[in-house]
Amino acid sequence: MNETKQGRIERLNALFAEKYASFTLNGRRFFILEKEGAVAFAVDSFSDVLVLEYAETVHDVMVNRLEDGDCFPMESELEETYQAMIRELEG
Repeated sequence: MNETKQGRIERLNALFAEKYASFTLNGRRFFILEKEGAVAFAVDSFSDVLVLEYAETVHDVMVNRLEDGDCFPMESELEETYQAMIRELEG
């Protein structure tokens, strides 16, 4: 796979935008999850993995108080990664 991490994040964000409301803060796109305990999330990258980051309130997002969720390998197919992230978010 030759896709950059940023390219993968942009493609995942496009898929999430079809399903969830979103807002942008300081150049990062966050999505609203109507679920107790995680009202906002974003996709980020560390080393060679993608990670979901959560916040319980929009205020937590604004002060950069995010918690890390599961990690997802860059080598996985986009749809596989997206479905795995949906399972984590909604499961």
